[in-house]
Amino acid sequence: MKERLPSAIHQEDGIEQMNRRKFTSVLLGAGFSFSTATSVSAESVSDSDRDEIPIVVAHRKSDDPDSVTEPVEKKVPTRWYDNLTKARREHQQFIEGKEIAGHTISDEDVLSAWVSAGTLDKQEPYIEIEVVNTEPHPLGYIESNEVPVQIKSINPPESEDEERELGESDTPTGPEDINRQGGQAVADEDGSYGTLGTPVHDGDDVYFLACEHIGANMRGPFNDPIRTGGGFSEGDTAYTNFDSEIGEVVEADCSDDIAVIEPTSNYQPEFSVVGETDPIVGHIDEDGLADMESNNEEVQKYGQTTNHTSGVVKSHSGVTIPYAGVCGTIRTNQLKWGDQSASDAGDSGSPVYTDDYTDDSEIFIAGGIDGAWPDFYVVGDYAFGTAAYHIHNEYGYHYNDPSEN
Repeated sequence: MKERLPSAIHQEDGIEQMNRRKFTSVLLGAGFSFSTATSVSAESVSDSDRDEIPIVVAHRKSDDPDSVTEPVEKKVPTRWYDNLTKARREHQQFIEGKEIAGHTISDEDVLSAWVSAGTLDKQEPYIEIEVVNTEPHPLGYIESNEVPVQIKSINPPESEDEERELGESDTPTGPEDINRQGGQAVADEDGSYGTLGTPVHDGDDVYFLACEHIGANMRGPFNDPIRTGGGFSEGDTAYTNFDSEIGEVVEADCSDDIAVIEPTSNYQPEFSVVGETDPIVGHIDEDGLADMESNNEEVQKYGQTTNHTSGVVKSHSGVTIPYAGVCGTIRTNQLKWGDQSASDAGDSGSPVYTDDYTDDSEIFIAGGIDGAWPDFYVVGDYAFGTAAYHIHNEYGYHYNDPSEN
């Protein structure tokens, strides 16, 4: 029996009479993403023509005092969303151990696997698997359960030993502001630094966000990609680049590479990005990133080393295996974008953002920076990081200023 696809919703009776729980269950069963299934309105689905599907592309601050955020919807071609669902399902099967084109996720030479949204009118969604020194298979040669598959052969990068320091423009030269933006420096007690992501809140309290791996030892005895310890842990103190205490780590997760920091002293998180005057009002959802990818849209980032960079969204959802050893785990829900110049050591944690789906005077957060080739030995030409939709769905954090609700 074939699994249902999103297009099946057009044959569903009584949609507007369903309660929210039943409606969500029907959408999830048809393959809608979690964010769309839990947020899209029944009215939008009922009012859609058979050749289009409403999706939720973002969540933004709500004007309703009883709601923290509200969904931003967009209609996309039904056939494209059906094919995207097929690719996502096959990708999930690969993560769970299915063999595709002779490869499994547990193979030592498999370094990453991605869902590509393709394009709305030409290339249908597909799976891309990066494998060390293998026979490449371009699109059009192989499929897995009717989903196109691309196998990329890659060469391991050369190791880099040089020390990196803050860039000249980021070196402390005077008093610092107590309001800390996404894109400013954050450090551990040993002076290892990264970049603050944009703040988050849980409905009550506001927190700083950073990468868990800041301060971790990422090299083994032969300078190979083996993590041997270190990184932020719950109870650690985080600092500014002036060695002032900024807060205490209250939650850390190495699989998603996040450290949540409760502000201390007088430091206050500010819902903005260095160099931008527009406020942060929410985050991009999984279907929104897929829509951006299919339309060749760009995201931007600000980090402590490379400052402002931008690049095209290359995959809205993927897995990487950045290193072995401590926390040598598959990292899921990764956003892939730009090229290797988009990020460097010291940029870890940087906010990745866009003004798509807004009136150009606001910012949505797309994700953060975990790494880029070749620092984490993921050798494709891109930057990557955990997507904001996953942080919201998994941990319940929001990306808008709660004081403005």
